[in-house]
Amino acid sequence: VDVSELSADNYEFVAGTGTFEVTGRALVEADLMATAYEGTYDANAHDLVRSAYTSTGLTIEYSTDGANWNATKPQGTDANSYPVTARIVGDGTNYTGTITKDVTAVINPAQLTVTPVADPETMPYGSEEPNYSVTYATFQGSDGESVISGSAVVTSDYTKGDDAGTYTMSVDVSELSADNYEFVAGTG
Repeated sequence: VDVSELSADNYEFVAGTGTFEVTGRALVEADLMATAYEGTYDANAHDLVRSAYTSTGLTIEYSTDGANWNATKPQGTDANSYPVTARIVGDGTNYTGTITKDVTAVINPAQLTVTPVADPETMPYGSEEPNYSVTYATFQGSDGESVISGSAVVTSDYTKGDDAGTYTMSVDVSELSADNYEFVAGTG
């Protein structure tokens, strides 16, 4: 304390000293914010935590198993739900305790449209039924038909001897499966 400007008759001013203490603050939920990623499978790796923020300046750590922690955001590629825990740990001086936030990232399956095809597309009256097959649209990344299990079944309202005209084909996709896709039946 500076007492040089103080004066009073019969008194001499002497500066004294005192102390006070600043203690560490316990971390609270508001010190950590995290938002999970949500998107559709596109064959690319994505950070499972879209955004994470702490106003404390402490390092945010992430875990997908609750035991192993890393300052790098975990990533996921395949269609799935991914539980992630974000945490900040007090430094023992300015902040005490630990705060965690659980989020679940979701990568949804991509849609794969299955369209029936007739070969030949045009034929004369009285012909046998054409050969049926399907096309797939749209694979992601380097994926192709090899990722699909099962078979699509194509049916038509045409039977040999039916009148000349245009006939509709449909496709049953219920027997198809692929880890990162859901199937949508197209028409032809």
